Amino acid sequence: MHVIPLPIQLYVPLLLAVLGLALVGLIAVDRRLVQSIQRAGIGRQLRCLRLNRMLRPRGISREQYLGSFAIADLRRQLALCRNCTQQQRCDEAFVTDPSSDLYQFFCSNAFTLIRLQVASRGQSHAEVTTEPVTLRQ
Repeated sequence: MHVIPLPIQLYVPLLLAVLGLALVGLIAVDRRLVQSIQRAGIGRQLRCLRLNRMLRPRGISREQYLGSFAIADLRRQLALCRNCTQQQRCDEAFVTDPSSDLYQFFCSNAFTLIRLQVASRGQSHAEVTTEPVTLRQ
């Protein structure tokens, strides 16, 4: 088999293209690694917040929660919980009935929890019924 040598002018663009593809691949891997590290840090912060204990009774895993939103959205949601002025109400609702929907009336992250709860059940938004919640006296 006879190999036909390429002119030197063709090697340079070919080499640059291969190096460019390798660089793009490294950047993509690096970005995923950075996001994975950031999500792990957010997961550690989540453990200390009331939002963490609201997940399980609604059928939402921590992994599902951490993987469902952009990093910026997760940080915003954690900040809402950390700075919430309704923490006593949250504690009372959780102690009374952890799976109760009372949190929807005061929780800043209620919409987030409802979206994930619906997704974990495999329902579309059209299938979700909006039954009135009766407050206990």
